[in-house]
Amino acid sequence: MVVRRRSGPSDAELAVALVEVLARSTVPLAASAVRTALPPPFRRTPPLLAAALDALVAEGRAFGVPVGKGKVYSRRRPETLVAERVRDALRDGPLTLTELKSAVRTAAPGLEKLLSTALPALVEEKTVYVHPPPSKGKERYALAPLDPTPYVAKAVRELQAVLDKLGQHGVTVEAVAAAVLRGLGVGDSALPAQAVSPGAPAAASQAADRVLSAVDRLAAREPPGALLEVEEVRRIAGDLGKRAFDQAVLGLRASGIVILHHHDFPARLPPERRAALVEDENGTCYVGIARRRK
Repeated sequence: MVVRRRSGPSDAELAVALVEVLARSTVPLAASAVRTALPPPFRRTPPLLAAALDALVAEGRAFGVPVGKGKVYSRRRPETLVAERVRDALRDGPLTLTELKSAVRTAAPGLEKLLSTALPALVEEKTVYVHPPPSKGKERYALAPLDPTPYVAKAVRELQAVLDKLGQHGVTVEAVAAAVLRGLGVGDSALPAQAVSPGAPAAASQAADRVLSAVDRLAAREPPGALLEVEEVRRIAGDLGKRAFDQAVLGLRASGIVILHHHDFPARLPPERRAALVEDENGTCYVGIARRRK
């Protein structure tokens, strides 16, 4: 009996190797970059490798983004990657759309093509804020609401003239300020809670409600029963802080409202990626979340 020696890894083994390469990368990779990162036994010809990557995309095990005549590939959803690149680009301050596109293109070529749909969603979720120009210029995008000072400068100058006139008749600055607030329909009872007590921590129930709302909003974009990425839910839920978010998610699981899927190898992740997951008291990290089916 003649036993034939295998000439190389099987298609299934190649698929596993490709998934591992994509999972290690924080940015989408072109097929050529994937080939370079593969161990030598897995380095098939570019057409065969591109076909294997496209097969992973078809199976839902990877995502592809068209770039020119080719594609870049990622293990993570392109929308999540775009959101990360946008946040990275805006950390140093507001940018115009042109500047933002350039920054995203430099960090991860190809993802800037998704800004036309990703950016409005980030604005709607209040992950990114639009800053209209005070007078001339282009609107800019930022990670925080704009400072209204430049926009009210003219009104403040006019109000100062009123203060100078009324001050001669014993009218205080506080009285004028109260009159302005009444004119705007704002009183003590109308002030938002965060203005009355800044920095007050969100109640556990409020955090849980925000997490569930984020889960439902994200699930509406996916097939029924799809497992959602914890990182994406954290982003949509807003700035709860890691501890409050993690406790809210773990509390929802304890209540039987959601199910969680743990990460197989969290120690392999960069610190910032691991911090984005949910971690319980035993050190188990969770990467997926979904509502429990009734």
